[in-house]
Parts: sequence; C-alpha cells; structure tokens
Amino acid sequence: MATPELKVLSITFAVFNERNFVRTNAGPFPGFTCKNSMIENKSAGARILITSSGAGQVGLFGYSAYSGSKFALRGLAECLNFELPSNNIYLTMAYPPNTDTPGFELENLDKPEETRKCEEEGGLYKPEEIAKGMITSIEMGRFSCYWGLEGWMLATLTCGMGPVDNMLDFL
Repeated sequence: MATPELKVLSITFAVFNERNFVRTNAGPFPGFTCKNSMIENKSAGARILITSSGAGQVGLFGYSAYSGSKFALRGLAECLNFELPSNNIYLTMAYPPNTDTPGFELENLDKPEETRKCEEEGGLYKPEEIAKGMITSIEMGRFSCYWGLEGWMLATLTCGMGPVDNMLDFL
C-alpha cells in the first residue's frame, strides 16, 4: 500500500513570528489602553474601531493562527460592546476582505493553493474603499462593518449572538 503524499508548509519560526505574531496577537493591547483612557477621560460618544478580517469570521484553510486570532477579536469586541455603552463609548467591528496592500502581496508568496481557490470569488478591494467603509460605519453607529454580499453574509450568518443594530442585519 502506497503512503499518501503529505503537503507540508515549510516556514521558519522567525518568518512565522514576523508575519503572524505581531499582526494577529498584538492587536488587542492598544484597544485596552484606548478603552481605559477613554473611560478615565470621560470621552462621551467616542467610538473604538477593532479591525478583524473576513477570515476572522470563518475558519480558512492555511490560516489557523490568523483566522483564530481574528475571530478572538470578534469575541473581544462583543464583550466590550456590552461593557462600554454605560460610559457612552461605542464600538465598531470591521471585517475587511482581501485588500490590495503590500502585506497582501507578501501573504500571497506562500499562500496554499487551497486558500487561493477559496478566495477567488471574493475579489480584491482598494485600501481607499476599506477606509471609506470603516469611516461610514463609524459615522452611522454600526457594530459590524463589512463589504459586499459575501461580507454581509459572513457578518450576518456567522453572527451567533453578536449585536444587531439595524433591521437588515436582524432579518
């Protein structure tokens, strides 16, 4: 009986650390600092933006560390969304899709083929589109910030008990 061929992604710890640790694990710390400072300074009506990813709403092949840590940001955002309104501080959670940035180009260098196939239909957004969507969501007081039909479906159909602040998301 033949031994099945195994695909192994070869990456050194240094490269993993450089590409993944900072971008996936350092994110919550500024949020906690910001939250505490806003409460102490009584920043009434302030809004915190936490940026996750479309890949933070579902598990994505080849992205176990990235998807998992981005999904954890959603949990953090949902908790803060319950804790902060009593201080008149609100939260927006952004789930940007693939965005045409140097980081995305770097990511594509060693992206598994299975992941590329999963991402094909989602398209590639310009950073300006993402920034505009984030600003609009903050100005409208939205909890979830997403792009396109796929983004809406991921934000809505994977919401669990996430906050709903408009009729479209409720339906």
